[in-house]
Amino acid sequence: MIAFLWTAIALTAAADPCDSAVTLSWKAKTEQSTYGYIVYRSTSRGGPFRRASPIIRTFARTDEKREGEISTYRWQDTETANATEYFYYLDSIGFDGVKTRFSGVLSKVANCQPKG
Repeated sequence: MIAFLWTAIALTAAADPCDSAVTLSWKAKTEQSTYGYIVYRSTSRGGPFRRASPIIRTFARTDEKREGEISTYRWQDTETANATEYFYYLDSIGFDGVKTRFSGVLSKVANCQPKG
């Protein structure tokens, strides 16, 4: 598993055993102004990056989470090919619609490892 640390975030990526999906997970402090996150993907570190996920909603405006608590999010990229390196980054999106870069670039090779 690869970890990339950024302000208030730990972004990790893992290839699932014997399917080429890549699972991204990250932790972030709950903020009342954050609506959600968007994952971007490329096959080149320098891009171009394309949007890979829908908006992944936060827990910010639910009774379950309070401002400043840590929340964990997961998203699985199933549109990957085995033995291909992918690069990802996250944007956060506010309730006002403004997007902000939320992470640096993280790479992961989608790699099917047969069990045995």
